[in-house]
Amino acid sequence: MPDMLQKISEIVSETTGNDPAEMSADSDLIEDLNFSDVEFKRLVVAVNKHFHISLNSREANLEEIQTLGEFADIVAEETELG
Repeated sequence: MPDMLQKISEIVSETTGNDPAEMSADSDLIEDLNFSDVEFKRLVVAVNKHFHISLNSREANLEEIQTLGEFADIVAEETELG
C-alpha cells in the first residue's frame, strides 16, 4: 500500500499541483487537498490511464471517498482485479 499511496500522491501532484510531501493516507480530498468534483474526475482519468484500469464516477466519487488512503485502496483493489 505505501507504494500505491506514493504513486497516487505523485499523480495527484501532477493533476492538481499539490505537494506530495504534504500528502498522507489521512489527507482529506476536499478539506486538505481542495478537490472539486471536476478535479477528482481528472484524477480518476489520470489514474485509469496510468494503471490501465476502468474506475468510473460511480465507483470513485467524492461523496463516498474522503481520504487519499481510501482512494489508494480502491485503486489497489482495482489493479489486483484487472
